[in-house]
Amino acid sequence: ALPISGRYDKLIQDSSLKEMQLKSRIEELSVELAHKEEERAENLRGLIEENESLTKNFKDQLRAIQHDHRQTVDVLQQQVAALESQISFFKNQATTKKSSKEDDVKLSTMLLREERSRALVIGSDDTVLGKRENKPKEWKI
Repeated sequence: ALPISGRYDKLIQDSSLKEMQLKSRIEELSVELAHKEEERAENLRGLIEENESLTKNFKDQLRAIQHDHRQTVDVLQQQVAALESQISFFKNQATTKKSSKEDDVKLSTMLLREERSRALVIGSDDTVLGKRENKPKEWKI
């Protein structure tokens, strides 16, 4: 058995050895922590850059889609306006043709009357011995 001073010296020696081991472990953990912290910061920067890039691409795509949408809506509005114009034209044309048919009947009747009148005027010319005299035609209605 060791005397008290020997045990005390051994205890101090063991404590010093343990302290050195713990300090060494703390130093290792500090280095590892610094490395992990640096790695985390680098990953965070990468994620921020990726997020910014995705956000920019999304906004660009959204702008392009909105632009295409506006153009499509404009084209469709022009087509609707053109079709409405055609519908209006065809409605007016149908109305005009209906009244035009009535006008055609009136015009045909009037032309027929004029033809009859001309036939009567030509047939009533004075003729001498089957020959026509040089008189100007008179229109009788």
